[in-house]
Amino acid sequence: MALPAGIVIKYINSKTHVLKLECNLYGQKHDGRVWNLFLSTKLKKIGFTQSCVDECVFYRGNIIFICYVDDGIFAGLMDEEIDAAIADL
Repeated sequence: MALPAGIVIKYINSKTHVLKLECNLYGQKHDGRVWNLFLSTKLKKIGFTQSCVDECVFYRGNIIFICYVDDGIFAGLMDEEIDAAIADL
């Protein structure tokens, strides 16, 4: 095993040391819910409103954000608005 590419730790040799995983990111029973809460909170913080009909749909002005499992889609009329929403994230 080796340190992942791009990880640089001062005074540590990547040939002789590895990182210990403190918690599992995938495979937990509640990981989907945790991710959904994190994403929903962040989207609301930057001005999106969650749909009352479908919890996976968010609106902000002329932009719609749709999330499905761990994927997301921005849809809108102007590229500048979509780019601004992505930058806000």
